[in-house]
Amino acid sequence: MTRPYGRFYYLAKYLSESGHDVCMFLFSYKKNENETVVIDQLMMRSISIYPDYVFGRSNLREYLIQINPDWLIACSDTYFGILAAYYSSVTNSKVMIDAYDNYESYLPYAKPVHWLWHRAIKKCDLLTVAGPSLAKLMGKYRDNNNIHIFQMAADPQIQKADQLESRRKLGLPLEPKLIGYHGSITSSRGINTLFSIIESINVDSIKFVLCGKTEKGISIPKQASYLGYLPDDDVNNFINSMDMLLVINKQSAFGNYSHPVKLYEAMSCNKPVIASRTDSTNWILADYPELLLDTDDIQQFSKRILELINLGEKEYTALPSWKRLVTAVESKLIENL
Repeated sequence: MTRPYGRFYYLAKYLSESGHDVCMFLFSYKKNENETVVIDQLMMRSISIYPDYVFGRSNLREYLIQINPDWLIACSDTYFGILAAYYSSVTNSKVMIDAYDNYESYLPYAKPVHWLWHRAIKKCDLLTVAGPSLAKLMGKYRDNNNIHIFQMAADPQIQKADQLESRRKLGLPLEPKLIGYHGSITSSRGINTLFSIIESINVDSIKFVLCGKTEKGISIPKQASYLGYLPDDDVNNFINSMDMLLVINKQSAFGNYSHPVKLYEAMSCNKPVIASRTDSTNWILADYPELLLDTDDIQQFSKRILELINLGEKEYTALPSWKRLVTAVESKLIENL
């Protein structure tokens, strides 16, 4: 509601712009934060579940009964898929579950939640996923193959801009080659690989710039500049300031099913990007194998960076857009109604 971006917002936005009545329900974890706003035709309701989760759920139930929707679309995490499957019996609605990560990897030992999640996946009328690795993983829990690939895309405001002007806006140096990383700086993403790369490329003409939330206890190498957690409006400036971007992850229960939007963002700005090879990035960059490397191969990462740092712009073909992707989801919703 306060930061409308990404697949959930654009799914709701473009469905509403196509003439459908859409209401987005958002759980707030702050006390008494209940609010309703309308952005264009899209109604968004914030429902506070703190300190009384049961009362918050009761409010949601009453709203759903009043609306009597044709579809309940569950996004963001296991809990929402479980709730949608439950409330469908109250409203007699069809259920679509959308997944962009392997949500079970967030809480690997929450087995009762996983069981309910699998049950919701089996019960839903339509399952949308960010890529084929997720389709294969989650398809194990379904009796039919009604799974649709609803991939990630860059938001419309992420687009190519002047590099020097972008650097000036962020106070970055104008001369050196800049290599950027934006996103979570955590050990679970294989961030030690990034730090090793930074330490191995000790060249005055190349500087590394990082931004994003850091995990407690992580120390960023002194050779790198850290900009902290940037406001949304500065992300486009960050990407366009760089000569190259890195997307680091590792093959794991999270990494193989994560479809990083920052990869799509870099591509939409025509930036060379080198990514860790996982099941998901293998699919996203299938036409660009030269941009994929094994996470643990620091020597190859460093070598490829030095080979491509002077490349300039990189052209990518057939990049997805949220509007086109949502049109395909809309067809599936109508087909399965």
